[in-house]
Amino acid sequence: MQSREPIRILENSITSLGLKSTDGDKVVEIISNKIGKGSAIKNLINENKFDYIISIGDDKTDEEMFQELSTNKKAETIKVGRGPTVAKHSLENVKQVFILRAPYGEQ
Repeated sequence: MQSREPIRILENSITSLGLKSTDGDKVVEIISNKIGKGSAIKNLINENKFDYIISIGDDKTDEEMFQELSTNKKAETIKVGRGPTVAKHSLENVKQVFILRAPYGEQ
């Protein structure tokens, strides 16, 4: 609980500077509110043509990317771990990600 207090204070201070913070798993990101994983994926999609996109993440910092891809019919988004998400799918742990990619019949 004490570790959250500096983050709360920081969030109140950085907003006026055009920055945002994301409190993730063992990480606090502080970046311009004009950049992030969401804007990065948006730029990639605008500059390229993809047949299929799969986005897998395990942290709050990935939610912006999942949100950006939420209406893209060529994209699948997968949250690894528990907690709220805008991803289309979720898996409990990293081991399940490796099972997804294993050739048919292997695990």
